[in-house]
Amino acid sequence: RAMVELVHQMPIDGLAANFPVQKATVVGRGVADFTVHRPLLTNVPEGALTFNVDAKVEGAGGVARDGKYTISDWRMRAVGDQRAMTFSGPLTINHSQANLTWTENFQNRTGPPSRFVIDGRFDAQDLERMGIGVAMYARGPVGVQLRGDGHGMDIATATVRVDLKDADIALPKNVWVKRAGRPATATFDVREIAGGGLALNNLEARGPGFTASGAVTVGDDNTLATANLQRVWIDGRTDLRVTARRSREGVLLVAANGPMFDAVPFMAADPPASSAAAAPSGPAPVSGGAVAGAPGNLGSNARASAGGSAGGIAGGGLGGSLGGSAGGPSGGVVTQISAMAQERWEAAIQADRLLMKGDAEIINGRVEVSLNGPVMSRLDVRGAGPNNTSVMLSLGGANGAASGPIVFKADDMGFAYRAVTGADNVRGGTVEGRGMWTAQTARADVVLKAKDFQVVKLGAMARLLSSVGSLRGLTEMLNGDGMSFTGLEAPLTIVDGRMYVAESRAAGPSLGITTKGTILLADGTLDLDGVLVPSYGLNSMLSGVPVLGQLLASRPGEGVVGLTYSINGPSDVPRVSVNPLSALTPGILRRIFEPWSAPRQAPKAPPVGNAG
Repeated sequence: RAMVELVHQMPIDGLAANFPVQKATVVGRGVADFTVHRPLLTNVPEGALTFNVDAKVEGAGGVARDGKYTISDWRMRAVGDQRAMTFSGPLTINHSQANLTWTENFQNRTGPPSRFVIDGRFDAQDLERMGIGVAMYARGPVGVQLRGDGHGMDIATATVRVDLKDADIALPKNVWVKRAGRPATATFDVREIAGGGLALNNLEARGPGFTASGAVTVGDDNTLATANLQRVWIDGRTDLRVTARRSREGVLLVAANGPMFDAVPFMAADPPASSAAAAPSGPAPVSGGAVAGAPGNLGSNARASAGGSAGGIAGGGLGGSLGGSAGGPSGGVVTQISAMAQERWEAAIQADRLLMKGDAEIINGRVEVSLNGPVMSRLDVRGAGPNNTSVMLSLGGANGAASGPIVFKADDMGFAYRAVTGADNVRGGTVEGRGMWTAQTARADVVLKAKDFQVVKLGAMARLLSSVGSLRGLTEMLNGDGMSFTGLEAPLTIVDGRMYVAESRAAGPSLGITTKGTILLADGTLDLDGVLVPSYGLNSMLSGVPVLGQLLASRPGEGVVGLTYSINGPSDVPRVSVNPLSALTPGILRRIFEPWSAPRQAPKAPPVGNAG
């Protein structure tokens, strides 16, 4: 620590201003040869006093000024004179090993006085603490080579190369995943800009199935100012140019366009958090000491904050489409562009091919989304399906409105169903939905109406029909060419990861069915009951007769002869129960045979406030 006191003395006291560790935390032992040359004059001219120093220190260490990391076990060599001093040697930064060379120029009056070179193998979370934001997306060791200059370790300019071969990488929403052992690199130049921000230029990131290139700038408040990524290419499914800028109100405006965009990763709930995304802990204990430090603020100004990915476009059918969360963080491989809790942003994506689930593609697709932090206030998706059929989904209002209308239309219901679920159980038909979106709770209240479609090989329905001997012919129809329905009406509420189905009904020449209950969107768990109406066309004729129809059919969609049912459990292998005695009773008495469980109703919508 006595050696540290030297850097606070003339003529090298400028070194103290750039010292990157807390003076009181410095530990370590060493020896130094210090020689001073002074003319034997009463008044010594400026510059006539010279000195030389050669020091060796073992076990040097200290805590960074910002407290985010520690340096320990530094075997340091310090050499220099009145013009400059250089500190070099291997050290440990938290739990990572590196070599650091830091040169401080005492006579540079025009440029940054500090120059540094770092070459090491870092744990991803240690890099996170140092401001190179890899830990959010990576787990494991990361190779870093950095050459730069600045004031102490506050960067002015630098060239950075990152080797990600031995790290696991998972970008937000798992849009790109790389396992350890597969090569991946990133390089970029860093430059301080007016106002205290940083520009990251010549960004090149490459890995198996991934390429990104371009530049970004961040302000002195650590928020993303601009972005110009000439190309983002992911696994042959996304190929876009991405730009971003700030509006006068501070809204981040993102625009992307190109040949194709893979929407599938954004159509599901966020994947479980892994250790790669875990928040970094505090600095490691100091086990040594340091005369000079490591890059305490290296790239700290480059940690921008951007909005999350446009999550919740769809998931588990239209239910997931309307009820998904508003997404998680989004960013690059090396530079942290982390999700900011209250970031307000808008994105517009135009793609020749919008890739959806089930290998469905929306041609000339356009996606617009507005978020305020995690709250999605608006989503609009439009494009063309097969044979130039139209498909569109719009929800929410403008300018961060707390609520807004839902409109969903598709000229090809089967295509729309496959695009949002990945399943091929519906063919043809048209569908329209209208309702209301509540942004703060991600709640959708919507009524779907469809007509003239076929249902094919739907596992839950097949198990239901096959449980009744007299309906097994319908099962064969379902598993063959499909079962035709002329109409469907389904009032739905989607909130808190569940779809609440109110009194819904579908009808066709061979079968009518009513249903109510809940569906868990995460895994498709069913909890439904209703009535099966065989030979619906004939069976429902009396339901339209006043008074008598109400007694015999009871409710819209039911016939004179109907069987109550319940279906519970996983959608692929549900538990099915049908009460054959219910077929012998008139509709108004049939309710006696329905399940006696408490009605599964959607929670009441809270009063809406301002989503912004």
